[in-house]
Amino acid sequence: MDFKLEIAKQLSVASELPVEEILFMLEVPANKEMGDFASHASNWLKHCVKHHQ
Repeated sequence: MDFKLEIAKQLSVASELPVEEILFMLEVPANKEMGDFASHASNWLKHCVKHHQ
């Protein structure tokens, strides 16, 4: 199972962003202690600003 894709699909439903854009934003942290996947908050902030204008 491609967990990154499944996470992107769920986030797409919640955020109305295309799956492809979310896949681009998700990354694997260099330090495994930080979790399996990460995304910069600035990516989501840019979406929120665009979405609410």
